[in-house]
Amino acid sequence: MHKLAYQIASHSVARGWISDDDLAICCYAVERRLLSAFFFLVLSLLIVPLGKVPEAIIFTSVVLAFRQRMGGIHARNEWECLFISISTVMVSVVVLGPLLEQLSLLAICVLNAILIICTYFLEPSYPPQVHFDQQVIDANTNRKNVLLAILAILQIISIKWLNNFFVVYSSLGLLFVNLTVIIGNIMQKGKERM
Repeated sequence: MHKLAYQIASHSVARGWISDDDLAICCYAVERRLLSAFFFLVLSLLIVPLGKVPEAIIFTSVVLAFRQRMGGIHARNEWECLFISISTVMVSVVVLGPLLEQLSLLAICVLNAILIICTYFLEPSYPPQVHFDQQVIDANTNRKNVLLAILAILQIISIKWLNNFFVVYSSLGLLFVNLTVIIGNIMQKGKERM
């Protein structure tokens, strides 16, 4: 995947679309887009036959929106990332979601409220190599909290039309993000002690 991204970025430099100085960042951006496209292609091939498209869209949308703002642990390489990401979506929409849908609406709403409160107070976990200053961290935290408010409003509205469906799969997405952030924070604190 990296080789293809590098070829595309190099072609962009050769055409004069980007400067030579931007080759590395362009390569990174292209690689991310290629991996995303591959992720959605494989996920579609698995999810569509199972009839779990709405569940996967809700879960994945929440994960992508909040991971951008909160960070979290990252896989060691792109293939491990793809495997973990696809497996997480599959387990969430095929196993965990249907189990949670069996709970009462009150139980789901209470668990969701606890999750939203925990997310509000959860510190982000960014890899040290991004070198975010406090201003960027604060801006991401504010955006995370706005997203959280929007999500909560959408969940409340959705209960009227979709019962617990949207709440269940968006909560699972939020739970997954929180777990990656918590693990990321624990790992970073462990590295700082060494």
